[in-house]
Amino acid sequence: MKPTILHRYYLKEIVKVFALVLSCLFGLYILIDYTSRASAMRLSFHDLSLYYFYTFVHRLDILLPFALLVAGLKTLCQSNLRQELVAMRASGISTPRLLLPFMWVAFAAMGAMYLNIEYLVPKATQWTNTIEDQYSLNTKREDKRTVHHLNLADGSRLLYLAYDRSKHLFVNAFWIRSLDDIYRISSLKPDGTPPTAFHVEHLTRAADGSLVPAAFYEQLALTGMVFSQEEIAETVILPSERSLTQLWERLPSIDGEVTYTGAQIQAAFYKKTVMPWLCVIALLAPAPFCVPHRRPLRVFVLFCFSMFSLFTLTVLLSMGHTLTQSQLLDPWLALVLPMAILNAVAIVRFCRMP
Repeated sequence: MKPTILHRYYLKEIVKVFALVLSCLFGLYILIDYTSRASAMRLSFHDLSLYYFYTFVHRLDILLPFALLVAGLKTLCQSNLRQELVAMRASGISTPRLLLPFMWVAFAAMGAMYLNIEYLVPKATQWTNTIEDQYSLNTKREDKRTVHHLNLADGSRLLYLAYDRSKHLFVNAFWIRSLDDIYRISSLKPDGTPPTAFHVEHLTRAADGSLVPAAFYEQLALTGMVFSQEEIAETVILPSERSLTQLWERLPSIDGEVTYTGAQIQAAFYKKTVMPWLCVIALLAPAPFCVPHRRPLRVFVLFCFSMFSLFTLTVLLSMGHTLTQSQLLDPWLALVLPMAILNAVAIVRFCRMP
């Protein structure tokens, strides 16, 4: 049996199990999500299919490594139990050479994840967020207590709590023209010329220094407000919705002071950079524990330990992302260095298998 034939055999086994596990995982996700909340959206079949396709694209960074892990463990443990590995190694083929398809699949999956993050995830995230906003099923992708600000072209400032993508409205906003002239706005539509505000309370400075209501309006055209559409897009599109290229262009300088927005961009960029490397860890790290010829081979223990380890790693990456957002830890220490060490160990151990 030639090594090329063996490679095709292992490649076929990995891809077959990987496709089955990935479809089952996402099928289970669809079943739970639809019965618990998505059925309330009352979408058409076309929109529902599109919604779950984009959701699949968005969740691929988690689903892909777990599917690869199960596929790799099943293929290697089955090959070991059938004595295939022993027979091939007895014929003089080294284990790393024999298992080259695992490395091919790992790096191919990593490349696919980078392409997904760069081209599909930004569009998918924005589309699903718009649908969820439209049907009032926001998934808490951002802290609702966070106040955002936008510096307007006329020199004034707008503070707002949220932006409704489906209606293109700023919600719960304050237009600060000066410290003595403030508009409290329930909702603001920035598309018109001039922008239109709804349920407005005009606050002015009294003689005693306090802000008091001067007038109330159900609807008011804010003639002095000037919006820049580019600035609106920069403000309302979250870092998690941007591609790697867009995040790279917006990264704060190394020597400069990192603002709150800069920290969000930094955290999103480095997390998206390291996440695809989970594919390499998921497929190569468990391999040395599956190939030794010993009886009994504790397959259940291997599966449980590997799944728990990968789950723990994803939680630690999320924790590192949060610490980077809060500027409590440098992203190189929180995200890049741990993943670099783990990947180096996994690749070296894989290449040194007897």
